[in-house]
Amino acid sequence: MVDRRRQETPIGPEPKVPEAGAGEKRPAPERRRDRRRSPVDVVTEPFKLLFVDDEEINCLNFRLSFEEEFQIFTAHSGDEALKILEREADLAVLLTDQRMPGMTGVELCIASLGLRPDCLRWIVTAYADLEDILAAINKAHIQYYILKPWDTEQIRLLLAQAVRARTLLQANRMLQENLSWRNQQLDTANSKLREAELRLRALSASLIQAQETERRRIALELHDELGQELTALKLGLRLLETNCQEKCSSPEELTANYAELRLQLNRAMENVRRLSQDLSPIQIENLGLDSALDALVESTCRRSGLEAAGSRVPIGALFTLPEQRLIYRMLQEALNNVVKHAAAQRLAVEIGLIQGQITLRVVDDGRGFDARIAGRPAAGQGMGLSALQERAYMLGGRMELASRPGQGTRLEIILPERRQREGETS
Repeated sequence: MVDRRRQETPIGPEPKVPEAGAGEKRPAPERRRDRRRSPVDVVTEPFKLLFVDDEEINCLNFRLSFEEEFQIFTAHSGDEALKILEREADLAVLLTDQRMPGMTGVELCIASLGLRPDCLRWIVTAYADLEDILAAINKAHIQYYILKPWDTEQIRLLLAQAVRARTLLQANRMLQENLSWRNQQLDTANSKLREAELRLRALSASLIQAQETERRRIALELHDELGQELTALKLGLRLLETNCQEKCSSPEELTANYAELRLQLNRAMENVRRLSQDLSPIQIENLGLDSALDALVESTCRRSGLEAAGSRVPIGALFTLPEQRLIYRMLQEALNNVVKHAAAQRLAVEIGLIQGQITLRVVDDGRGFDARIAGRPAAGQGMGLSALQERAYMLGGRMELASRPGQGTRLEIILPERRQREGETS
């Protein structure tokens, strides 16, 4: 004959509980404040339990037995329990009486699966409805069934196991979420790395192309301009020598020939200086960055016929010499783009310093272009705007571009002051 007074039957592994010796009377369960440290103690927030029984006295006894260790919710019917399950997202254990009006415990467990699939489900009953309960184990995911009257210490041990299982489940879920987040971060980093590699590859190819283009340009200028001027100067000197030897020229003619030769020599020297300046901006060391930038704007507009405007504040003292060379090259590249591609009439070059940011602005009234494809190096155009962008990055800044076909172009290079750049790298 089955003793139903104190008996619980685990569906899973049964916990080891000390049995009372023969003839010994088991002490009545009581709430103890000096119980040993259990896994419940290390939980930052009490686990939530839902106890369902249609008898108020049973709900009260359960609450008094475990309210110091857990956050207890009670319900007197299946419908009331479902409302609590819907409201409380992190309920750890559902303990429900089997025989209740309207909805049985097994039916409640089945209904709760859709609301809280991770919640543990236990059946508490005073009747050995084993066939009904065992038949619903797989369907309702019931872990234990406990016979009334329950043993508080045995339930406490079962709850301790439930706490450990819940803690492991939460830790595992957190690890999975962290792993998923790290995988996403890794995918993003890999994507950026691939983009950087493609960008570096494109820049390397553009750099080689730009070097070849620049060499070809210098070779053509040496041959077509400087070479022709030197040839003309040589012929002029030979003619002057002949005239002097034969004394067939008047002093006025000799003076005119000397003046023409001097003009040709000045043009040749100017071309040599310009080529030297293109190769290495020595004006920065001789005059300083601010004067070198002014001279660059003036010479570019003089050669191309552009009307220049714009105010520029001195910024040379804010940058080291290598940084000054980068800034000079950026303005040089921007002006070359205007001269070669914009077909502009007017040009404004401005340099401002506002709230710790240096802004170099180049605005033209030329033909404009589609700014969405601005970063792509084009054949015959050197490294184009991509070189400007890379140099701005090297100084901790950025490039902003606004242009539309037929509406001119506005190019801005925004750079931080040196102390801000040093703060970013320290």
